Amino acid sequence: MKKYTLNPEDCEIHDVDPHDWLNSPEAIAIYLDEAIASGDAGYLAHCLEQVTQVADMSKVTQTAGLNLQALGKSLSEDAPPRMDTVLAILQALDMKLHVRPAESA
Repeated sequence: MKKYTLNPEDCEIHDVDPHDWLNSPEAIAIYLDEAIASGDAGYLAHCLEQVTQVADMSKVTQTAGLNLQALGKSLSEDAPPRMDTVLAILQALDMKLHVRPAESA
């Protein structure tokens, strides 16, 4: 098997704006579903933060019962988000959390 070496000088890095692709409820649902599936609470917090930035922040904070500062603190990658906060944000985004059996490997 041939090994390939990646030369960082040959790579281009582009800024990615979540507004470009989190542009529908379906895209947001897929994005958050994958974040939850990762099992990483910090990553979920990061993804929720990106989604709330794309959505109407005032609607999210008002519907979720959080002020802007509390929302930012709740979605810090340093501490896992509380389940009640996650559910409130999902409700504000008109999203639902579903549980399904894990696929067997």
